Amino acid sequence: MLIPKSWLKVKKQQVIGEYHTKKPDRDNLVKGISDTLNKLVWQDNNQVAKVTAVKSYGEYLVWKSSLRS
Repeated sequence: MLIPKSWLKVKKQQVIGEYHTKKPDRDNLVKGISDTLNKLVWQDNNQVAKVTAVKSYGEYLVWKSSLRS
């Protein structure tokens, strides 16, 4: 999750890499990405067998994925 711009530099440096435990829920983020990829990457997201997700603070939004059939 992006660090709020309103936070002081010291606080920003302290939280990089720390888990983000506030809203939005991790499940909702994964669901949104999964739904977006329907018909683009797979026919339906019921074909997805494994998901690993971590929600942490950072300077950039990062999403990594690997696909296997």
